[in-house]
Amino acid sequence: MRRFENKICLVTGAASGIGRATALRLAGEGASIAAADINEAGLQTLGGELDKLGSAHMLIPFNALDEASSRATATRAVERFGRLDVLCNIAGACRADHFLEIKLADWERMFSINVGSLVAIIQSALPHLIETRGNIVNMASASALCGAPYWSAYAASKAAVASLSKCLAVEFSGKGVRVNSVCPGGV
Repeated sequence: MRRFENKICLVTGAASGIGRATALRLAGEGASIAAADINEAGLQTLGGELDKLGSAHMLIPFNALDEASSRATATRAVERFGRLDVLCNIAGACRADHFLEIKLADWERMFSINVGSLVAIIQSALPHLIETRGNIVNMASASALCGAPYWSAYAASKAAVASLSKCLAVEFSGKGVRVNSVCPGGV
């Protein structure tokens, strides 16, 4: 199947796990890939795999804790490929803490990575996705939907991602942009 033939896809968190699998699957279906991650060694490995698939691609090192770095991911993809059709926000962090012991700084860091970075990337990407009537897929979590002991910061941040996705889906549906979130369990 070549469902993504001639499509430009930005995938964050692309150096490993679900992000890597997503980038490879999209490339296998014909997409050009802008792969972003803080893990530069993992990006290089992915780049080799994308070469073998014959996929046009670029590797974008980025730090989700840095707003400018997050905003630059979409800008760099558009500069390289001329447009953007799909944004897959998969980069994220998780950690387990007893609620009474978690430091506010650790709570805020989780939200900065899982929500703040996503907001910055989406704001940068949306004008381009409106032009192409593209779509956004945000990685939430099954933890966003049910209680999980020791995962309060992670679950709350992923619930924010799921809620943000619903809000943006309604807000930008009239512009032809689809926004969804997925909520996988443990991988």
